[in-house]
Amino acid sequence: MSIQLVAIDLDGTTVRHDLTIAPAVLKAVHQLVHHTPVKVVVATGRMHPSALTYVRQLQTPEPVVSYQGGMVTTQCNQQKTLHHSPIHLPTAQALLAELKADNFNVNVYINNQLYTNHSNDKAAYYAKMAGVEPVLVDDLATVLTAPPTKMMVIDDNRIDELLLHIRATYGDTVDCIRSRTDFCEVVAKNTSKWNAVKLLADDWGIPDESIMAVGDQENDLSMITAAGLGVAMGNAPAWIQAQAKVVAPSIDEDGLAAVLDEYVLSVV
Repeated sequence: MSIQLVAIDLDGTTVRHDLTIAPAVLKAVHQLVHHTPVKVVVATGRMHPSALTYVRQLQTPEPVVSYQGGMVTTQCNQQKTLHHSPIHLPTAQALLAELKADNFNVNVYINNQLYTNHSNDKAAYYAKMAGVEPVLVDDLATVLTAPPTKMMVIDDNRIDELLLHIRATYGDTVDCIRSRTDFCEVVAKNTSKWNAVKLLADDWGIPDESIMAVGDQENDLSMITAAGLGVAMGNAPAWIQAQAKVVAPSIDEDGLAAVLDEYVLSVV
């Protein structure tokens, strides 16, 4: 079947390491948006305010999937939340207590606000990348009084161990994924980019086989493996590429533009 919906990740797929979008990628997405009936949905781990800078450049009018699928929000002047699946508050509080005891750097996302307990090079880099100014809090427990949309740990050496621990201890109520080698992201159980994209697709009457999904990391795997045409970027880890139907050129080679041209624009 022809592609009716394209779901695209941002970082590592659409947004380059220098935090810009290549002109060829912008051109291809603009062609889809303005000259075809194909819907384009941005599906990112970023918080919604952080994603909007790029969504506006891409000019996609569809709702935005953010927080790894934890939230789906419209882009109209009065933004409307179509879907929100926050982490159960007692679970979040128990996990935070453990992370604090183990001296992890933690980000907590509540009501589209980023709270953090660390101020160092990693925190500064993340703030620059996200384009969002975090609120520095000595004790995150003081602000964790409402269910968070997402929690995240940034660590160079302990992510593998932490992922295993969270899955074993809290796996009944949360999912945790690696979005970069040093990022561990925690969301509510059964929260994924694919589940959020599928909510929109079902509402629009678009079948799975007419969806193309493009991504580069573990947090994109749910949509890469479930979509009718799952595409891994050439800069994705080999084990993710192995599970995709198509492997695009890398982001440095404008891979997203290449697959949009080949599989969508040339056949619409």
